[in-house]
Amino acid sequence: MNDTLHISPIKTNFEYIKTMRSNISKIFSEIESKITALTYIYIELIRTHKNIDFTFGLDSFHFQNKLIELEYENIKKIFTGINNRMYGEYYKLYKMLQEYITKEVKDVKLLDQISQKKTYPIYKDLEPLKNYDFKLVIDMQQNIVHIIQLLSDFLIMKQRELANDSTHSEIGINIENIINYQYYSNALLSEKIMMFSRYLDTFHKHHNKYLSRLYLKSKMMLGIVNEDINLKQEASNINTKIINNKIITPKILTHSLSSINIEEENNIKKIIGYEDSDQNIQKEFNNILESFPLIHNEDSDQNIQKEFNNILESFPLIHNEGSEQNIQKEFNNILESFPMIHNEGSEQNIQKEPHFHSEYPI
Repeated sequence: MNDTLHISPIKTNFEYIKTMRSNISKIFSEIESKITALTYIYIELIRTHKNIDFTFGLDSFHFQNKLIELEYENIKKIFTGINNRMYGEYYKLYKMLQEYITKEVKDVKLLDQISQKKTYPIYKDLEPLKNYDFKLVIDMQQNIVHIIQLLSDFLIMKQRELANDSTHSEIGINIENIINYQYYSNALLSEKIMMFSRYLDTFHKHHNKYLSRLYLKSKMMLGIVNEDINLKQEASNINTKIINNKIITPKILTHSLSSINIEEENNIKKIIGYEDSDQNIQKEFNNILESFPLIHNEDSDQNIQKEFNNILESFPLIHNEGSEQNIQKEFNNILESFPMIHNEGSEQNIQKEPHFHSEYPI
């Protein structure tokens, strides 16, 4: 058995999971920044328009903000659920490894190396939204990989011992049954190592799917917010604000995180049956797209593209005669909110009357 056959890909895959979580957190930061700016605008409007006659108009703005906050809270809850699931799976695998080591590993030297005295918070299945520090997941994953590597090294040593004993048997020493048991024992250890490695591979597959889908949802929400409330985040006009005695400085996302690529755009169009939709739907869809910088396929992550395509394939196309005009219009507005950028990095400004004007850009 090759001792690096499964370890290296496991480490690489987990690094990708960590990067994906970090990207989602950055998108969350920008959404929070926009919500903070909208709250500030609302407070300023209340101060400016104290007359009760303005209440009716301000209520609409308040509800608009509340919808954004509700959607964001739902996305954050999904993120917490995914983190909880990740912690639970690694926790259970870690306990399984410790139990196997305690019961099956007899080598004292190996036991000293892999016996872990560190404890982690108990995972409870009845608390699916409990938030665990992701550093605990990282630490457990590293310990699990380390244990598997040590078990793999131990197996290689046992296979060498088997080879030496087989040599003794060939010259007439009657140790065939010892050799038979060694074959059996090594086979069990090998399969256990493979099983633990496959568990990690499965974790990475599932976690990548969960996070990739959440990443796409988060980007789409950001695009909808950008289209609905036209608050621009340019480096030249970032303002620091004080809300509830706290200094608030909105954050800026790079194009790689707040952008949409051509393939994603085309696949979204397939989902909604863009070509068969009426003009109102197409217009709303294009409005939403204009809020995102458009990047080319070679700049986008292949795992994200693959996951996005898998999602798209599960939807039947919607034809014009069966589609709701208001839904079509709203979707086109989302797409129109994406500004396009070229390969050279220059941004093509799309002239569009915003739905909301503010002196508080973020």
